[in-house]
Amino acid sequence: MELLVIGHTAPFPAPGLACPGYLVSEGRTRILVDGGSGVLERLLAICPGEELTAVLVSHFHFDHCSDLYVLRYALDASRREGLRSEPLPIFSPPEPPELAGLLAYREATRHVAVTPGETVDVGGIRVRFLAASHTSPTLGMVLEGAAGKLAYSGDCRWGEGLGAAAQSADLFLCEATFQDGQEAAAAATGHLTARQAAMAAGLAGVGRLLLTHLPAAADRRVSLEQAQAEVDLPIALAEAGRRYCLGSSASQEVPACNYQIG
Repeated sequence: MELLVIGHTAPFPAPGLACPGYLVSEGRTRILVDGGSGVLERLLAICPGEELTAVLVSHFHFDHCSDLYVLRYALDASRREGLRSEPLPIFSPPEPPELAGLLAYREATRHVAVTPGETVDVGGIRVRFLAASHTSPTLGMVLEGAAGKLAYSGDCRWGEGLGAAAQSADLFLCEATFQDGQEAAAAATGHLTARQAAMAAGLAGVGRLLLTHLPAAADRRVSLEQAQAEVDLPIALAEAGRRYCLGSSASQEVPACNYQIG
């Protein structure tokens, strides 16, 4: 199983980059996880809409979902051109209904509401949805394939269940919006500091931690250093256009073959 980072900045894209969006692949299965501003153009450069198996949405803040409403048009075009016959399932929280309901579009997409505790099979990848503590209904996710286990925090504040959600994952993709000294802001806005992300990864015994959802203006090196000071495990910053291979003890990362930024 592979994770390709499409975008990782929030709550708006840094110049030349994109908001959160990740492509999980195993065999012929292609799952898009979140799709904020800037994700669609980069996604279509490497994965035509007709090749997508499903989309998973953590929550309906626009830095995680805005491009999905335009993805509907791309999929409708694929359907009209005979490239896709079945509507693409988009899994998300049911709330807010005025945004969730828009994910179903003509015969191009269908919306599937899911809640914490549910498990679905998506092209042979087992997806378990978890509750995340944020300022709107939010899902964390655990994706288990034949070769690897990926945990994704979604947006969330510190809580005892965070580490348990990522238990023994090969790779933990975890938001790290804030830095040391900003714990109060993190709690108030439903986010984590980089150090808290590392604490959760240590409690979960993950193979590798990947920090994401860093603000465009943040010094990413500081976030990495603070996380590395907290726990002794491989930690990296999410990099757009980079593939992370799961299923090995090191969850090694390798350059994307055909995806460039800028």
